[in-house]
Amino acid sequence: KKDEYYRRMREEMKKVDKEDKRLHRERLRENRIKKKMKWKKGKSGPDEEDEGEEAGESDPSMSDKGPEGKGRRRSKVYFDSDGEDGEQGESKDKSGLPKPDSISLAEQEQLALKLLSSMHS
Repeated sequence: KKDEYYRRMREEMKKVDKEDKRLHRERLRENRIKKKMKWKKGKSGPDEEDEGEEAGESDPSMSDKGPEGKGRRRSKVYFDSDGEDGEQGESKDKSGLPKPDSISLAEQEQLALKLLSSMHS
């Protein structure tokens, strides 16, 4: 009697476990699909300038993005600092910009061209 009872219980538990595993896999799959859709939706947003870099990546878990799908922050570019320790020249005022009388027109043009070329590269 007991053997029969435990055998039936084991069979029943196997069925229940199998169904639970199937449901769990299905939930995980749905979550993966949702995250992928969210990632693709965020990627096709207004900033498509670096699309060429990541165009080959189809799986969000393989990219260098975090779990929220946000990209890495780019490092800041400081145009006005010459030295690495943040020292500024004496020809600059408190705001970090050059004083108007200490820089010639040719130097201003050269600086503007340099800034424009660095923005486009």
